[in-house]
Amino acid sequence: MTNNRQHGALPAWPAGQRFWAQRNPRERRILQILALVLLGSLCLQSAWVLHHERKKLRQQLPRLAQTAEQVRALAERASLLRARDAKPDRLAEVGVKELAVQARALGTQVSAQAGPRGELLFRGRVDAAQWLDWVAKLHGERRWSLYRCQVNAVAGQSGQIEVEAEFRSLQERP
Repeated sequence: MTNNRQHGALPAWPAGQRFWAQRNPRERRILQILALVLLGSLCLQSAWVLHHERKKLRQQLPRLAQTAEQVRALAERASLLRARDAKPDRLAEVGVKELAVQARALGTQVSAQAGPRGELLFRGRVDAAQWLDWVAKLHGERRWSLYRCQVNAVAGQSGQIEVEAEFRSLQERP
């Protein structure tokens, strides 16, 4: 058996060792050059693929940055909306007194005041048509909803009703 170190072969497989030993120095040199060319080609191919993928990613980067900015803006807007919805409506804090004044304009025997939770407590004798118009306006324009209501007709007076009601802001959390 010949010494593989003198032929430049690595002691890998016996068949490979025999193959290498059977080659003359010129053939071994050509095989070494072919191996280097093959290895160089693989490296160049890898570098080519990496270059094009990097180029593609650099083209995508501005779009991704824009999308990230849109997501950040939407998240900020959502947090502002959550914060706004968590706070009682401005009308619930200040406007209850204004609504009470408007409610008293419906009749002389009307009592309207702010309740302990920011609701509007209404009690009195009013014209039914005016009452319904006012409730619709309160709901549509002011975003207040009728939470609890008891209505009784007034005997002997056409169109008059006795009302006891509670209104709450639609933007409040019960």
